[in-house]
Amino acid sequence: MKKLNILVDMDGVLVDLLPRWLATYGVATGEYIHPDLVTSYDFQSYVRDVEAFDDCLKFALQFAPPVPGSHKAMQELVGAGHNVYPLTYCHPAAPDAHRLKVEWLKHWLPMVDTDKLIATRHKHLVRGDVFIDDSEENIDKWLGAGGARAFLFNAPYNPMHRSFDWHQICRAIRLELEPASQDAVVDALTQMAQEDGMFDWDFNNDI
Repeated sequence: MKKLNILVDMDGVLVDLLPRWLATYGVATGEYIHPDLVTSYDFQSYVRDVEAFDDCLKFALQFAPPVPGSHKAMQELVGAGHNVYPLTYCHPAAPDAHRLKVEWLKHWLPMVDTDKLIATRHKHLVRGDVFIDDSEENIDKWLGAGGARAFLFNAPYNPMHRSFDWHQICRAIRLELEPASQDAVVDALTQMAQEDGMFDWDFNNDI
């Protein structure tokens, strides 16, 4: 079976950061915002005190749990021999974010090799076989730069017809790599797309 290089965003894909970030901000300022009310990726536009919101990031990152399904997904992907590269942007508001994210991975997802952690503002320049991110802009830029397979991760601020959870992503990767006729794989993926949403690649051209 082919081993893939899988680029996985951390915040919002591995780390369930936004709920903890908003809760921390609420305790600090008295302004409480439910994560489901955040319907765009511009999180700062939902708070009155942006500086306080940014200041809460470091604390939130230390105590945020994994995104549901991410632990099982990492066990499956790493266990299958794929190379998982956590790909993340370290916010200037948390200057020690890289260290905190390494510690977070070691605590919550020890099966992921922290030496593969890539910190960058320019995710579209990093090459891999699969890219998973919760930013629609990042997905589009990565595909526009020549990336082949990308999944927009499911979140309240992403369109449901285009986003996927960990169960759906792992199922798609398994289906593509299983030994089967091209027609059978195309049929299976097409059925999944109809049930779950739209994939970001052309099945017939890429399989």
